[in-house]
Amino acid sequence: ICAMLVALGGLIPWLSAGNLLFAVLMLVACGSLGLFPCYYTFSQELSTRHQGKVTGLLGTIAWCTSSPLHPLFGHIVDQTKSYDSGMALVCGLPVLAFLALITLWPAKEAEIP
Repeated sequence: ICAMLVALGGLIPWLSAGNLLFAVLMLVACGSLGLFPCYYTFSQELSTRHQGKVTGLLGTIAWCTSSPLHPLFGHIVDQTKSYDSGMALVCGLPVLAFLALITLWPAKEAEIP
């Protein structure tokens, strides 16, 4: 649900200023706030003993992979004179992450009491 709310940001370039744009921005914000606890909860599933290392490593990976894209994002902003298209593109990333999660995360086998 949160990933889909964030994906609504893809509509932003086509909405004019007003109540509908404001509503979409609020839904995107709610979805973003809902995703952060999921991220930290899932990272705890990887290792409860080394939680600090896991969180730090995942944060480092996130910044090392996203920082090279900043010049590309800046180029898009320079060409279009707007942040809309770049923001619309990144709004789909949580949906991709959700699809990867449900596809790649191993299902727990049922425990027999």
